[in-house]
Amino acid sequence: MIRKFFENVGRYCLFLKQVFRRPEKWRLFWKQFVLESDKLILSSIVIVGVISVFIGGVLVIQTASNLENPFIDKMYVGYMVRESLILEFCSTMVALILAGKMGSNISSELGSMRITEQIDAMDMMGVNSAGFLVLPKLVSATVLSPFLMLMSLGLGLVGGWVVVAATGIISTASYVTGLHYCYNGYYIFYSCFKMAVFCFIISSVAAFNGYYAKGGKTLQVSFTYFGDDATQQALATAYQAMLKKAGVKVKVVNKTESKFSSTVTSGDYQVLPMAWQATAALGFVTSAPQLYTSDGPSNFTYVGSKEVDSLVKKAGALSDYSEQTKATNKAEKAALALYGTIPVSTAPAYTATKKGLANYGPSGFAGSLPQDIGWQK
Repeated sequence: MIRKFFENVGRYCLFLKQVFRRPEKWRLFWKQFVLESDKLILSSIVIVGVISVFIGGVLVIQTASNLENPFIDKMYVGYMVRESLILEFCSTMVALILAGKMGSNISSELGSMRITEQIDAMDMMGVNSAGFLVLPKLVSATVLSPFLMLMSLGLGLVGGWVVVAATGIISTASYVTGLHYCYNGYYIFYSCFKMAVFCFIISSVAAFNGYYAKGGKTLQVSFTYFGDDATQQALATAYQAMLKKAGVKVKVVNKTESKFSSTVTSGDYQVLPMAWQATAALGFVTSAPQLYTSDGPSNFTYVGSKEVDSLVKKAGALSDYSEQTKATNKAEKAALALYGTIPVSTAPAYTATKKGLANYGPSGFAGSLPQDIGWQK
């Protein structure tokens, strides 16, 4: 048990080291930060506010009941309520609420992504999954939680005042005087700092447990290739070895070349390597309706959406070349986000032309514009 404890502590420290690596793209980080702030902190405002009001009211009743000695000034009720809220109740109570709400949210989200191999897929694509998924959560929880504590403090004091005004257990003047008595601003800083530490621990531990979650059904896919070509065999072996490291079992299926057409058109495969000659610019505009639209004749994955169909149609209708390029890039991004077709690499391409023919060549990255092709003078 002791050994396992220290192993987990070590893994936790290494996990934090991976999380706090510099984000690859700050624009994506800030976008995720805003989303996580809304999901983890802003969505907790209502429940924290309601509980804070009642906590303040209960503190007034309990404190006043325990200070019935006539020799003790009633202003100390307000003083003790203020000190209790600042030093303990606001930070600790809010942290307990967030431990349940925020902790379960983070653990379940990352755990489901781990079980469904989404995190493994990001790692295989060279993305720092820990930094991309966890860092925005940690930063939003740590930075914004003190503001939640300050809101809780204000509402707690208001809740105490409501009870004082409604019950007359002490006078409003005594309560307000106690709130001002011997005020130390350092306590606010102390409570905010404690709140930030609490939320950092809560969010990081929840993320750690979710990120390394285990269980679930092991993903198994089949990789289909045709013929006895040595290159295809090597590709299948490499694919199998790479996914094995991510915990994915790959079954290699070899079929005769005569079954290529029937297999592709029927969709009787899971992973199948294919190649097209053009992917961008003019080549993409002409091939996109076939490759990426829902009813495209060459969309053998049968994966599509109305959004992609609309973007492809708009790109094809543009006449300006630069605008067309921007539109096709946007359409391709939306199409690839569906993960039906995943670009792996650009293979070498060769084009034989007669001497003197200009602006025509391999179409690995872009198609040749017909109006630019011609004979040199």
